[in-house]
Amino acid sequence: MRKAPIVITATAAGLAGVLGFHTRKLDVTIPSGGASGGSAGAASGPASGSPAAGSHASSAGGSGQAARAAASAGRPAPAKRGTSGAGRSATGKLVPYGYGELSVRVKARGNRIVDVSIAQIQVADSYSAQLAQYVVPTLRSEVLHLQSANIQGISGATYTSYAYQASLQSALDKLHLR
Repeated sequence: MRKAPIVITATAAGLAGVLGFHTRKLDVTIPSGGASGGSAGAASGPASGSPAAGSHASSAGGSGQAARAAASAGRPAPAKRGTSGAGRSATGKLVPYGYGELSVRVKARGNRIVDVSIAQIQVADSYSAQLAQYVVPTLRSEVLHLQSANIQGISGATYTSYAYQASLQSALDKLHLR
């Protein structure tokens, strides 16, 4: 019976600690695939230095970079693929998930997805930020490969994968793509 007051006191102290815990939103830099570069800030809106801004350079100017590299090497410039139709982009809805929230921007040309980037991301802790740095480029490459939102989630990052997929699908819906 002497342990009961100690257990009750420890339980009350633990509960007070949990209730007093506040998470903070962290800035996250997401490396993007390909030649786009850039970083995403956890802002209340799209960051100008986000992969979304840098990714436009890779999809619109990426072939220009390849052409300059080919010209400097004395080779003919590579042919542009998927250039039929005007390029357009849409930003998916901001999707909350267990460790933050994210929004995806999709750029399409014709019926082809030419780029996917993070428009906005906010995370609750440093582990989530590290996880997002690993997961987002992998999901991006899968979307570009499959040309669809029907991507496989990444084990260990299920919530992030589902949020990415949900935001991606809402952007594709705005673009009237599958």
